[in-house]
Amino acid sequence: MTDDQRAAADLVLVNAGKALAAFERRLLSFDAPFDRYLAALAARDADGLAALTDSARRGLALFVGDAGCVACHRGPALSDGDFHDIGLPPIAGRPVDPGRSGALADVRADPRNAAGRYSDDPAGDRALRLGDLDFDLGTPGRFKTPPCATSPSPAPGATTAASPASKPSSASRPAPPRPHPRHSAGRPGPRRRASG
Repeated sequence: MTDDQRAAADLVLVNAGKALAAFERRLLSFDAPFDRYLAALAARDADGLAALTDSARRGLALFVGDAGCVACHRGPALSDGDFHDIGLPPIAGRPVDPGRSGALADVRADPRNAAGRYSDDPAGDRALRLGDLDFDLGTPGRFKTPPCATSPSPAPGATTAASPASKPSSASRPAPPRPHPRHSAGRPGPRRRASG
């Protein structure tokens, strides 16, 4: 492929990606059981509170209570948009994923980033934030908090609000991850349930 052909192909891919991203931003759900529950809660509609099953209400109590999920999964997207190391162990037989710290150099060098030649606003806020990205190489394994409503199946030992049925039985469930030291230093994070 010549350089001109490669640039033309990149432009097609970039524009297709932008079109898909614009479409995905419009995909909103306002009629899930949790949405109906929140609307009923706001309207003080006792009958509407039945939108959640007993099991879902117990999950919600854990989410905002002992499990500490709401510390990171909050706001309209149920994500703080930040990066956290929640202490998940590496997957056996696979290389350790460095998370955010391993991708920052690639993001800055990519011509498709917010400051690159394909950007719609190469001098805008998003482009300016690229210079402020913290490499923080001392903390590999930090990943962005996914929005709960669109999270894929959880990694082993992790959970998502979108996949309560995928939770393994207690006999086969892996031990919960050990909290990162920053979580035990007064910062919220995953909590272990006392056994016994």
